[in-house]
Amino acid sequence: MKTLHTNPYVHKEENKLVNSITGEKLLCGDRIFEIIDFLKIPKPYKELEERFEDINDDLGGILETLAAKSYIVLDNNYKDTVTKITPHTPHLFNLPYKSIAAPLEKKAFGFIGIPLGIGNKENIQSSQLANSLRAFSKKYGLDLSATSQINPDVFGGTYEDYHQLMTTIKEGGLFDYGNIFFNTHESPGFMYEKIYEIARTCFSKDHLVPFFIGGDHSISYPLIKGAIDQYGDDLCVLHFDAHTDTYTSSYDTIKNTDTVHHHGNFMTKCFEYGLKHAFQFGIRGIVNNRQTSNENRTIIWAHEIKKALKNNLPFANIPAGKKFYVTFDFDVLDPMYFNNTSTPVINGLTFDECQKLIRDLLTDKDIIGCDIVEVYPDSNDRSPQIVCQMMFDLINSIKKNAD
Repeated sequence: MKTLHTNPYVHKEENKLVNSITGEKLLCGDRIFEIIDFLKIPKPYKELEERFEDINDDLGGILETLAAKSYIVLDNNYKDTVTKITPHTPHLFNLPYKSIAAPLEKKAFGFIGIPLGIGNKENIQSSQLANSLRAFSKKYGLDLSATSQINPDVFGGTYEDYHQLMTTIKEGGLFDYGNIFFNTHESPGFMYEKIYEIARTCFSKDHLVPFFIGGDHSISYPLIKGAIDQYGDDLCVLHFDAHTDTYTSSYDTIKNTDTVHHHGNFMTKCFEYGLKHAFQFGIRGIVNNRQTSNENRTIIWAHEIKKALKNNLPFANIPAGKKFYVTFDFDVLDPMYFNNTSTPVINGLTFDECQKLIRDLLTDKDIIGCDIVEVYPDSNDRSPQIVCQMMFDLINSIKKNAD
């Protein structure tokens, strides 16, 4: 190690060191506090040995422990120090907190907030969704923990209708992992890189089905990148949206010196990265007048979905044996049913149609993760009710495959 430096997000609290990002606390003695104070200005290891000569035999082990918990930074590696998930209270649905580093013994869903709205300037408050849902679930005492006495009537159906969700709750298969940590002074590129690194960690973790809560739709690109790294050509994306999000403009290259990435072109970025195919459900409207299916994507127009659901027709050509990632933009719903989104489009799906589509489409698929995006929280309770219900239906429809 060349240099060592105290993590700027670490502070003292009585006889403990506290990492403000991860929430972890470490019981310490005076000598540890002296090391932390000494390293507030970066120092080479040799200076540390000279200053703490009396504990040289133990110094290496002490520094390894402090570095492993990100209380100190080695060799200016700040990226790993701040690429973390921060616990938040109140916990979503009164669920237990789980560290991303903690092992899972069986298949479980982990909620991870991504409070980032910089990819859609019209809906930057979408960054508040995860915490607004936490506040909403606390307000009404919504409890999905293993000790919950909740009954399926709350979800709008019978036990048979919500068997998968009720079983998952009973078995303690839901956790709140917290939010990805962002600092307002970080560059957009760095923020997206952090999402990507955490996505890679999630998709490589045994038994975890990550459920990401955005955020605008630009967050889905680094998430899907992480899934592509893990599953390669076996990955297929199921995209629920009013828009194809493959839009670009000559102005993008005029106004930017780097590759443009935003909520309206994230699917283009996914295809460029190597995604082989996506099925896009609910597309409609004048903005899509030049959009067509091609070798990378199959568009299922909103009117086609309505007809298929009404006549119990299958959705064509969705391959078997693939790994599927679900990305759900709430503007897939008609604005009569949900208008707390920045880009509403008429002639969308009703809430009932969207529920049935999810149930019909997802129940026999191997879903490896999902995200929900583009919600603009407000002061009333209508939109969080709809968002929560859609989350319940998504979980209920995701097949719990044997490990």
